[in-house]
Amino acid sequence: MENKYIIRSRISEYKFREILKVFCLDIEAKKCSQLCGINRNTASNIYDKIRQRIYEDCEVKRLFLVC
Repeated sequence: MENKYIIRSRISEYKFREILKVFCLDIEAKKCSQLCGINRNTASNIYDKIRQRIYEDCEVKRLFLVC
């Protein structure tokens, strides 16, 4: 099944959702990689992408609040 959250990803949608749940529990990427059974670098990259997306969303909302 194609992952609809990350384009051209080799991680399944199920694994991504699992990583996202661990991210929401505020568990570091190294521990996430052990829990989810993925590479530590992959977990770090996905964490960075999640943080970037949160930042972009906050910036868009902030622009609407300023105006």
